[in-house]
Amino acid sequence: MSDENKPQYTHTWIRANMSDIRKKKNVKYQVGTKKVTKTKGIFKKEEVETEVPVFETREEWVSTGKKSDTYIDIEDFSIRITDSCNKLYSDGYEIIQIISTIDGRYNYDTQSGSVGVGGQSGGFGWGYGYGYSVTDGVIIIAKLRLPILSR
Repeated sequence: MSDENKPQYTHTWIRANMSDIRKKKNVKYQVGTKKVTKTKGIFKKEEVETEVPVFETREEWVSTGKKSDTYIDIEDFSIRITDSCNKLYSDGYEIIQIISTIDGRYNYDTQSGSVGVGGQSGGFGWGYGYGYSVTDGVIIIAKLRLPILSR
């Protein structure tokens, strides 16, 4: 597309992916082999030399397959923002603003009731609530670069 047909301004929206929930787990790795002499046979016993694997157990963080509802995958997010900015630049645009967007999360619960003793009645209850925000994504706004005029 030639520069005359390109829009003067453009935008890109990039959604933040939520981070994997991870937990520590012992993982076995084969680190080599060793030669072992084994006895074979019931009536006619003979010794045979064979190689068996040697394992080492390491503690690692592994994914649970679930996503966090509070933490974004900042490494993936920053790479995708950079890639998008580079693409816009190679298409002839200059980044003029990056705006973050947020999303809200909340929860609440309440309980109420009443009691009556000797013709008297009264009520009771409790409740809680909370809310927080997380980064939802960014909007990248870009402007078409002016061509450099030769002197």
